[in-house]
Amino acid sequence: ALLQEQWEALAVRLSQTQEQIRACESALVFAFVEGTLAQAVKKGEWILLDEINLAAAETLECLSGLLEGSAGSLVLLDRGDT
Repeated sequence: ALLQEQWEALAVRLSQTQEQIRACESALVFAFVEGTLAQAVKKGEWILLDEINLAAAETLECLSGLLEGSAGSLVLLDRGDT
């Protein structure tokens, strides 16, 4: 009786695991891809921001950190780490 209960418990856990695997297969996966600006900042390259005056205020505020001289920085919040 005890052995049968253990096998039944294992069967339930196996069924749950199979459901989780099926759910993961159909789920969307998010991957962060660095854009041109982030790559240029990382490599110390120049970048031309043509018509930057048309950007949203939030975008300009984020970019203002880059204009603080050699101590400037860029924070990528969408990536999930720093």
